[in-house]
Amino acid sequence: MSTVMKQAEAIYPQQLLQEFLTGLIIGFLEIVLALSLASLVFNGEIKSYLAMGVGIALVTAIVHTIVVALFTRSPRFISSIQDNSTVLIGIITGSIVATNSGQDNLLATVLLAIFTATIVTGLFIFLIGRFKLGHLARFVPYPVIGGFLGGTGWLLFQGSFSIMSDYALVPSNLSMLMQMNQVMLWLPGVIFAVAMFFAVRQFSHFLTLPFTFIVGFIAFYIGLSIFGISFSAASEVGYFMQVEANTQALPGLRPNLFLQADWTAIIGQSGNIAALAIVTFLATLLNISGLELAFNEDADLNYELQTVGSANLVSGFLGGMIGYHAASISLLGHRIGGKGRLGGILAALICGVVLIVGAPFMRFVPSAFLGGIILFLGLDFLNDWLIQGHKKFSTGDFIIVLLIVITIAFAGFLIGVGLGLILAIMLFVYNYSRTDIFQFVMSGAELSSNVERSAHHEQALNELGEQIHVMELRGFIFFGTVNHILEALRKRISDTDIAPLRYCILDFKRVTGLDSSAVLGFQKLQSLAIAEEFTLIFTEVHPDISRELSYMNFEEDDKQLRLMTTLDKALGWCEDTLIAEHGITVAHVASTLKIQLQDWGFDGSLVKSLNDYIEKRTFDAGDVLIAQGDDANTIYFIEIGQVSIFIEEDHGESIPIRTLQMGTVVGEIGFYHNHQRTASVIADTVTIAYALSRENFEKMKQENPQLSIAVNELLVRIVSDRLNRLNKTLIGMSRV
Repeated sequence: MSTVMKQAEAIYPQQLLQEFLTGLIIGFLEIVLALSLASLVFNGEIKSYLAMGVGIALVTAIVHTIVVALFTRSPRFISSIQDNSTVLIGIITGSIVATNSGQDNLLATVLLAIFTATIVTGLFIFLIGRFKLGHLARFVPYPVIGGFLGGTGWLLFQGSFSIMSDYALVPSNLSMLMQMNQVMLWLPGVIFAVAMFFAVRQFSHFLTLPFTFIVGFIAFYIGLSIFGISFSAASEVGYFMQVEANTQALPGLRPNLFLQADWTAIIGQSGNIAALAIVTFLATLLNISGLELAFNEDADLNYELQTVGSANLVSGFLGGMIGYHAASISLLGHRIGGKGRLGGILAALICGVVLIVGAPFMRFVPSAFLGGIILFLGLDFLNDWLIQGHKKFSTGDFIIVLLIVITIAFAGFLIGVGLGLILAIMLFVYNYSRTDIFQFVMSGAELSSNVERSAHHEQALNELGEQIHVMELRGFIFFGTVNHILEALRKRISDTDIAPLRYCILDFKRVTGLDSSAVLGFQKLQSLAIAEEFTLIFTEVHPDISRELSYMNFEEDDKQLRLMTTLDKALGWCEDTLIAEHGITVAHVASTLKIQLQDWGFDGSLVKSLNDYIEKRTFDAGDVLIAQGDDANTIYFIEIGQVSIFIEEDHGESIPIRTLQMGTVVGEIGFYHNHQRTASVIADTVTIAYALSRENFEKMKQENPQLSIAVNELLVRIVSDRLNRLNKTLIGMSRV
């Protein structure tokens, strides 16, 4: 027999036992939930129909456990009748009872209202999943999920006392719960729960929890025997569940209900039914998200919504109520070791047996046993999300979790989660407002345009570039972040150690959007530009953002506000304007190759000798100086005119890389590497350039070594200057 077969035989009986225990225990819990939640709906004037209510609740449990067990894509997920939705159904039925008291059709109206609400909710959830809107759960903040799970733990903790004793765990009942007759009811369950809590942490074996269940069950009966308490006496005191046997009176969604019910009363509950559908949808998303977190797996939310929506539709038509994925019960099954669908199916079968034959045997299940299990789950949740929560969350997030749990405890589940969402949003806004909105902030001396100029112009711009202030923005801009721009700009204006600000460029390339409050902030920027007499330039503005800023009335010749397509064009425009404003072009016209080379530090006495090795060429606008893919055998010294460098893509598009004006050199890198050209160089205007071929360069090295060394030094100086500008840019970017 192979090793794999031996392992399969060893694992399968163990897994089967785990699934059986999962189904057995969850089945009992579903019955307890059905008993308790039915009493929330069928009380007051319709309390006499509680047996029917229990049957309706059991139908809900059967449908949801079996439908989700069969069709979910996450086998550990278990669906159940839920307290949140049942409470809202109780509000609906209570309102109908209050307005239709004493009428013969009261029961029919109540039943049809329950079934209608269930069907409407099921259809709503199914359609949300069908139209792929389940991703909304991804926007639920992590602290809210943690607070929801912690709050669930408190509700379980609190609810366990209602099962074990005669009073709910609320402040007004504390004195009652501390009376000796009540202490004797809930104390065994508390001891049982605490024993389970520490046992599962001390022993990791899958049988630990089921073994504790069995020991606890047997220990209770041994305790009764030791103290000489008979079963009948224990039942009278309250140690066992008091269950009515008749749970078979199920009406279902029968045609006569439509004729007997008061439709006016049901339609009058439309608002509550809509609220029920929305609350169930949100609670389902929270539960699934919580289970994803607990099981460390990603669920197909849209598919799960369709599954639970379908289950509610079936439940409504068969005479049941609302249910959805149960976080606590699913985690209990996981704790026991259930990993497949069999546990849910077995739980449904157990509920089915009780529905058919009644529930007299439930009288033998100690209340402390069932309450202790629920109390254990509550302790488990509270430990994970409150006691250990500080390890999972930052201080701010943990405070949100704590506030959600406290609010759920004192004000209710929905209010707690709602408060958590509000607090999480506020914390997000606060943290995001502190996030650096700048990708980088640099002056024009650090960041230059892709226009390469003569040495004299470059030297002048190194001094004048401080008057250009560039801010590349990022992320979403809103009222909390736009103020950072204003503060940074005011700080730059007040800095007297550098030249006065002339141009401020705001680059929006990395901005994802802005809100209306941010627009008001930019209006303040515009006012600041007018007051301080500098030009504000917006670049790379997305059309959607441009529409938001349309009120600012960008004009092409506006002295204070401009809109340009790219950051590079804005930088180039600012550089050209600064050069023109300071009369540099007029004062120093580097229009001859000799002067241009001298500006780069070339020995003027060698220029005449250089003329013997270079060839003067004239290019019209559009002519190609260098073609991508050609051999790199020529260096060009641009004397007059302007050229641009382009990279030719495979699909034929030309991407501009750099522009070179007079007094610059092009082609030297490929020349030295002796590779094929990686880009094309095309004349923008009529251009006069001097070409140094490889053949003449080799000839120069042989005939005039001194000149050859001087040319090499010149080219190294030019390349070094380019690298120096790049280093300034990188240093400027590294400061952010």
